[in-house]
Amino acid sequence: MNQIRIVGVPLEEAYFSKAVGTADFINSRMNELKVMNFNACTGCLQTAVHLMFTLRSFRHIMGEKHKIICVIGPEAKANSIMKELGDGKETILLCGYCAAPTFYNELKGIFIPGCPPQPEDLQRTLKELLSQLLKLDLDFNF
Repeated sequence: MNQIRIVGVPLEEAYFSKAVGTADFINSRMNELKVMNFNACTGCLQTAVHLMFTLRSFRHIMGEKHKIICVIGPEAKANSIMKELGDGKETILLCGYCAAPTFYNELKGIFIPGCPPQPEDLQRTLKELLSQLLKLDLDFNF
């Protein structure tokens, strides 16, 4: 032990007592997106980040009219989600096989399959959803 030399910032200064989770980070920065994390893996957390960056492009036309709720993780249950819904103008995206709607979890929403969902599937779903919500002919590639 006496041969170990610590270089740089002392551990006490570098340690953060509480790290911000991915879902908390997204939820604090996006009014039009809420991520509900029900013990998701890092793959689906990355899907939520991808969703955040994609939706940021549409902030100016989405405004406060629509909110997308991204549900991820195997412990998702309909009653937990219902508590968070507001005025009914939310669109629920069930991302990944863990959040697939089943008889047991009673989830309802737009299901995007995958483990985790592929970016192409997420982008296609978002393009269709935004076209419907905003009543625009969105002819673009992400």
